[in-house]
Order: sequence, then structure tokens, then C-alpha cells
Amino acid sequence: MSITTKIIAPIWLIGLALAGLAIFIELETLGPKFSDLAVRNTNTVARAVDAAAASATTPEDLSRAIGVLGTDPSVRMIVVVGGNPLTVLASTDAAYRGRPVSALPAGLRDHLAAASSAGTEACWADDAADTFALATPLHGEGGGGPRNGAAAIVIDNAPVTAAVRDLIWVGIRRKLILIFSVTLVALFTVSYLANRALISAGGSSAIGEVGLLYHACQASAQFDSPLNGK
Repeated sequence: MSITTKIIAPIWLIGLALAGLAIFIELETLGPKFSDLAVRNTNTVARAVDAAAASATTPEDLSRAIGVLGTDPSVRMIVVVGGNPLTVLASTDAAYRGRPVSALPAGLRDHLAAASSAGTEACWADDAADTFALATPLHGEGGGGPRNGAAAIVIDNAPVTAAVRDLIWVGIRRKLILIFSVTLVALFTVSYLANRALISAGGSSAIGEVGLLYHACQASAQFDSPLNGK
């Protein structure tokens, strides 16, 4: 193995290890911030749904308000339930309107039932569908809103996922460029030092050969002098 390989290989290995560690730290630091952004967006829509349910005087008014909120590109679905037994009062999906809550998908149904009966909020994510959802009871300012009311908001998590993915790839590209730059600098430095060493060694060898020739000439001259004198 050449001296260049011995120097460059550890630089690459150390650089790749540091790059991986930096990407991991970025994900652990910035990932939760993107998740918090999704939670804030969902809570904003949930407050708007709560206000719409409290101010609506008829099911038609509530359906129109939910329809307007559902036009937001980030909203996948809004469902408002209430009454006893729980019934879908309004939804951005017309197939569920007026249906019992049992007609909803299992995850959505269970979280809405818990929000209506226990008055607790719940957040969950569906990685397969790339969505983030919130089920919350309807508080209804001034006592308005449906009895046992609850709402579920499902938002599109794809922009958040894309942002995290872009962050990862940008980080990888930057770190690979940095590793490549450091490697080139190290390679040129090693080559320069190696060439200087070779030149220095070659110069010393040449000086030594000249010295040997000089001494050989002197010895020959001293040997020839007595013969010439005879």
C-alpha cells in the first residue's frame, strides 16, 4: 500500500463518519421542529372547526364552513361528529355525512369516540398515507356546538416529509464536497512533500557521485606522478 493511500484512506473514513454523525444530529435537532410545525398547523385548523361548529345554526351552515376549511391544500379530511349515538354531522368527504361514527375508518373512529366521551385530544401519524391527524373535543364558546361534539382533522404530511428529505440530501452533498476538498488538499500536500523528498535524495546522491569521482581523479593523479618523474 502506497503512502498516499495510507494517508487518504483514513481521511475518507473519518470524514464519512463525521458526516454521518452530523446528519444524525441535524435530524434529531430539526426533525422535531418540523413535527411541531405540523402540530401547530393542525391545531389552527381545529380551532377554526371549533369556531365554525359553535356558530353554525343548521347542519347546512356547518357543512358549508367545513367545506371552506377543507379547501386548504394541506387538509386531507375534516370530520365533525356529535349526538347520541355519535353521528357524522359534517365532513369534507360527502360519503360519511349523516353516517354513524362506526362507518369511519378504524383509527379515525376510535380517536373520535375517545375525544367525544373522555374529552381528550389525540394526535397520530399514518406513515403509509403520509398524513398527520388530530382528534379533539369541540368546546364551543358560549355553550354552542353539537352535544358530545368532536372533530378530527387529517392534514397532508408530505410537505414536511419532503422538507426533511431535502434537508438530508443537502447535508449529504455539502459534507461530501467538504470531504472531497480536504482529500484533494491532502493529496496535493502528500505529492508535494514526496516530490521534494525525492529531489532532495537525488541531489544528495549526485553530490556523492561527484565527490567519489573527484577523489578517484586525485588518486589517479598521485599514482601517475612518480611514473612521469621517471
